[in-house]
Amino acid sequence: MSKKHVKFNHIAFSNNLSAPMRNTHISELADLYEEKTEEITVKIDNIIQLLHCVEPLELMNFLVTTDYFSTVMMGSEIDYSNEQILQNRAIEYIQSLLVSNAVNLEGIKYVKGEQESYLHKIQAETIDLYNTIREWYFYWGAHAERVLKLDKDSISYIVESQMFSQVRGKRYQFQVEEHLQTLLKPLDNLLVENFNISADEIIKGLITIEHSLTQGRGEAISKIREMMENPNFDFENPKNEAVEEGRNLFARMFGSTTNDVKQITNWPIEFIKKLSFLIGEADNFSANGFEYWPIIGFPIQKKPFIEIEDSFYCFAYCNLFDNIYRILQKLLFETNISNKDVWEQTQKESSESAIVKLFAELLPECKIFRDNYYPEKESLKRTNENDIIIEYKNSLIIVEVKAGSFSPIPAIINYESHLRSYKSLVEKADQQCQRTLAYLNRKNRSPIYDKNKVEKASFVMDNYDYIYSMCITIDDFNEFAAKAEKLNSINIEAGTIVMSIEDLRTYKDYFESPFIFFNFLENRKNATQVASLRLNDELDHLGMYIEHNMYPKTMGGGKKNSTIQGWGYRQELDEYFMSLWSKDPGVRPERELDLVRLELLSILGKKKIDRKLLFSNFLLDFSTDGAQFFSNSVISLQRRQRELGRMVPAISSGKDCRYVMFIEQPEIEKYPSEMMLKYCDGMLAYGNYSKLMFINLFTDSNGKIVDLEFKERRRNDIAPEKLDDLTEYGKRTFETRLQTIINKSGKKKIGRNDQCPCGSGLKYKKCCGN
Repeated sequence: MSKKHVKFNHIAFSNNLSAPMRNTHISELADLYEEKTEEITVKIDNIIQLLHCVEPLELMNFLVTTDYFSTVMMGSEIDYSNEQILQNRAIEYIQSLLVSNAVNLEGIKYVKGEQESYLHKIQAETIDLYNTIREWYFYWGAHAERVLKLDKDSISYIVESQMFSQVRGKRYQFQVEEHLQTLLKPLDNLLVENFNISADEIIKGLITIEHSLTQGRGEAISKIREMMENPNFDFENPKNEAVEEGRNLFARMFGSTTNDVKQITNWPIEFIKKLSFLIGEADNFSANGFEYWPIIGFPIQKKPFIEIEDSFYCFAYCNLFDNIYRILQKLLFETNISNKDVWEQTQKESSESAIVKLFAELLPECKIFRDNYYPEKESLKRTNENDIIIEYKNSLIIVEVKAGSFSPIPAIINYESHLRSYKSLVEKADQQCQRTLAYLNRKNRSPIYDKNKVEKASFVMDNYDYIYSMCITIDDFNEFAAKAEKLNSINIEAGTIVMSIEDLRTYKDYFESPFIFFNFLENRKNATQVASLRLNDELDHLGMYIEHNMYPKTMGGGKKNSTIQGWGYRQELDEYFMSLWSKDPGVRPERELDLVRLELLSILGKKKIDRKLLFSNFLLDFSTDGAQFFSNSVISLQRRQRELGRMVPAISSGKDCRYVMFIEQPEIEKYPSEMMLKYCDGMLAYGNYSKLMFINLFTDSNGKIVDLEFKERRRNDIAPEKLDDLTEYGKRTFETRLQTIINKSGKKKIGRNDQCPCGSGLKYKKCCGN
């Protein structure tokens, strides 16, 4: 599969209206709110009238078929036009209207063969409705500020949540079965007892539906093509079997065969009925005056199938797979309220086990501690609990898992309930993370205990260079999670990373190197502290990391009060993950790393040494120019040493990556170890740097790096009585190096715009000349 060029972009938004101009504009919009609201109500009434003029099954077949053939060759969601996205939304909205009490089955009158114009009109008017509602939110926002007296942060939260409620598809297709196995298998006993169907049977049926809805029509097209291209096929006198097969294939292409749940799954009919609405049956498609508006919960989010003339159909693919877990949960509670306690206990156990498994695959050799207890104060009489702590090399990850469901009540209907639900999932988890971290930092050695108060591990916090807190949810509210710490309505400690189990699973499937995962995690943590960076998807963070490396710095210098959003950063990731579901896997998008750093990371991975992540992050945090200079230095330093017959150091005092590097080569006079450290500390003292990296590489006779040593040298570690001598030594060393470069250049002095002799790659005026 060839890699196509993707145009990345990030856009900064800011409001340039003066306060008086804004107030005037808000008043004008607020005055039009009632008129615009009535306009939408009229549009919905027109669509409902049209629904009584067509055969429901033919209408749904039309919507599904046009959606399929308009997007069949599409990859990433960024390729979809607005009309294509809304064609898909029309499927679930129209099905929801059909099963609601807006439609009277007996009132549906149509003439066979004369419905086509109605079908196109229903689809077009539904798309127009969605576009009109998108504009209506501006009028509602002004109305909310002027009449409802909501503050700007609340209005922003409500409108964003409403927009994001239209996002569909919570996982890639190749991950669907793993997701279902994770959540449904532990519920097998409950499912058998209540519905007489096993978890395996449900999962198998869902996977069959998934295959039928996504590939059924495509497979039918391929088989028809094979028949047409068969040189032995008799077009004038086809055999009866061929005629029948052709009819069946055309039914799969343009009919409802691929959507027939009973035919696809062979599930018990009673189970299918529990998941189905009849036409006109649902009476809950209304809230706060927004009757039948597509801004509130759809009936099909409660029952995903529609029953038409004793057959049961699934038309809305994303609705089914986004909601089936919570649909089954509610169904079990309605069947027997005592199922609730069993469900909640099972859910807690299975969700934490799933996250432990994902981290174990993501970070081989890590140590995972689960269900941890620690004293609230000094004694174990009262304890606090933590879900998961992960120790990997010189890093620690504190994880809280939230298996509760996110509020199904739209924010525009009940803002407080919606926000309260979000807070209970995210804010509470963050508080638990911070409480655990505060305990671990209380003493240098901090033990944790099992539920019987038996010590099972202890942590010496000085051993960890990197500490992360993460909130991982079972429900996927990706669009909020990707920027949770930026929402003014939510109080989250800076640095806490919020993501769903789906995002974690995607990272497990993406990252092959723990070093690169932790470097991304460090950048992801730093991104939480860039107030203007508000991305709408977790994978936008990964896409930015691949493209820009230290993306929080790249995006951190925006205009005050501006908002930065990304565009196109996840496109290659979407295409790659979608290809894993096909027979032709694509090329994994990844950061471009030069051979020198790849070689060093490979050696580092095999060595049994402490603080590995310190050096891996050092290597991965280079800018593009800095990485090129470092790589060139490794090559040129070996050549220079062969010319001189002795070792010489390479130095860089760039702001972000300061280092002193030595290379030990065979048959080259060695630099004494104590002199290496003295040289390093001299640069540290003279430059008045807080720290720099000491690097010593070892090569074979062919110049191949075979081993490495590193140590982070800190100014605070230098004995005070040695500081003056080391500062003077560093000054003499630097001036000697400076004079050597001046002599080689033929100039009298280094110009302010010349490259700095320290090797940072920066101009002299922006580096050592400053």
